Amino acid sequence: MEKLSLDDIITGRKNSSSDHGEVQECLLTSTWDSWNQGRAVNLLVPVLTRFLQEVMRLSDIYVHIGLLCVQENVEDRPIMDSVIMMLSSNSFILPVPSRPAYFIHSIHAYYNKSLVPQNSKI
Repeated sequence: MEKLSLDDIITGRKNSSSDHGEVQECLLTSTWDSWNQGRAVNLLVPVLTRFLQEVMRLSDIYVHIGLLCVQENVEDRPIMDSVIMMLSSNSFILPVPSRPAYFIHSIHAYYNKSLVPQNSKI
C-alpha cells in the first residue's frame, strides 16, 4: 500500500512522478509558488470542496432522519434500531416524513378544548 504524506492529503494531489517517467510538478514547489503569489488557499480548494459536499450530504440525511423521528403520528416514527441502521448505512432508502408534531400546536389545541364548555356550540 502506497503511503500518502500530509501534503498529499491536504491538497488532494500526489507528490510523485507519473508512470511515464515524466516528473510531475513537485508539490512542494507548487505550494511555494502559490504561497509567493498569494494563492496558497487555492491548494486547499479541492479538499475543502469535497469536504463541504460530504457535510451537505450528511446534513440532508441527518435532517431527514430527525424529521422522521418527530412525525405527528407516533406509529410512523422509526424505532431506535431503524434510526441506527439509517445512520450507519449508505444504501438505506429513507421514507418521506409526514408532518411533524408541533408542541405549540398541541398546547393550543389543549387550551382550546379546556376553555370551551362541553355543551356549548361555537
